[in-house]
Amino acid sequence: MKVPPSLAVLLDRVIVAHLLPRPGSHLYRLRYTDAWLRDPDAYPVSLALPLAAPEHEGLPVRHWLRGLLPDNEVRLQEIEAVFGVSRDDPYAVLAHVGEDCAGAVQFAAPERAAEIASDSAAADVEWLDESSLETLLREVAAHASPNRRVMRTGQFSLPGALGKVALVRDEGAGRWGRPSGQRASTHILKPPIPGVAWHNENEHFCLQLARAAGLSAAASRVERFGEQGAIVVTRYDRRRDAHGEVRRLHQEDLAQALGLDPALRYAAEGGPGIAQVVRLLRDHAAPGAVDEFVKAVGFAWITAGTDAHLRNFSLLVHPGATGTLAPLYDVASALWLGVKPRQLRTLRMAMAVGGHTALDQIDRDAWLRETVRSRLPRALLGEVAALANRVAGGAAQVAERLADEEGLDGGYLRSLAADVAARARGCAAELGRAA
Repeated sequence: MKVPPSLAVLLDRVIVAHLLPRPGSHLYRLRYTDAWLRDPDAYPVSLALPLAAPEHEGLPVRHWLRGLLPDNEVRLQEIEAVFGVSRDDPYAVLAHVGEDCAGAVQFAAPERAAEIASDSAAADVEWLDESSLETLLREVAAHASPNRRVMRTGQFSLPGALGKVALVRDEGAGRWGRPSGQRASTHILKPPIPGVAWHNENEHFCLQLARAAGLSAAASRVERFGEQGAIVVTRYDRRRDAHGEVRRLHQEDLAQALGLDPALRYAAEGGPGIAQVVRLLRDHAAPGAVDEFVKAVGFAWITAGTDAHLRNFSLLVHPGATGTLAPLYDVASALWLGVKPRQLRTLRMAMAVGGHTALDQIDRDAWLRETVRSRLPRALLGEVAALANRVAGGAAQVAERLADEEGLDGGYLRSLAADVAARARGCAAELGRAA
């Protein structure tokens, strides 16, 4: 399929920039519009592409674009096959699937973008009956990506390695649909990982536990659509305006905000550490964001959330290029696999603490080293210890609530809660250990 010579970049239906490929390469030039640069409420598409420079090009633009694409190899292969473009060319990929991305950003050919930005534009939705939705989720689960027929009608691009689909929910009519144009998706649906039991229950439990422990986390529930289950996560980068219309809120993950290749998400593979993130938050985020981030990393350590990498933390970007830490998402505990304490030495955190990623090497001393490296107050460790105590005290209650009120597998949840609580008590004791 033909790729347009330029793409308009929209933020919540406003054309804010234009994107052009550099001939003979997979590098690109982004130029903000004069109107957006004059707007007092303007904000950048990425903190790494500030409004202070009206034009950006090269690797910073490529890294930002690449961070909007799926990490899932099967989905990327499907995109290549359906649209005849290379996965190594994010411009070409987003030309076809860029109308509903993470955050407020949309990509479209100029004439299509003008339609989307128009006040009279149609808000198109393909409504799905339960059978169609069940089939869609089965295809996502079986292939980690919708098949070609499904993809030809879908224009969403979501980062992440697991199969997922972005849909809009009509609560009044109790129906789900595939949006396009002005209409934004409201939820992300993720079926279980093939061959991995209870994955949805694990993620839902961890999100609910984080909320119960006082952290901000995405709202979620586990549902069945016919015979197919899925975790349904409410998009925190959406809001309803005074007229009840769904509007997009802008966000980007921390790798994008730092201007990094999305492949550099893990500390063990050359990615940045807590100190670099703390500097970013001090420069661009609202007060309290540093403490929130450190406690979020602490929650991952406490619950053995080994996939809490750089791209699983995001910033909501506001006018003036300030940010707030987004609610937690994509959280899960490695203890769901029945990992015993002696096996923790085989598990590694995505983010290093005090120079260590191995769970069994992250102790009080490692946390103290991190406070020095990241210039954090030592009192923050007391807050992480208090968080561990809240996790230990709340895990069983969350499991019982999900079993009793939502009908989820009580046996599995109680077992997971017991393992998480035991580890949390150990973490609290370790942080309270005398020097």
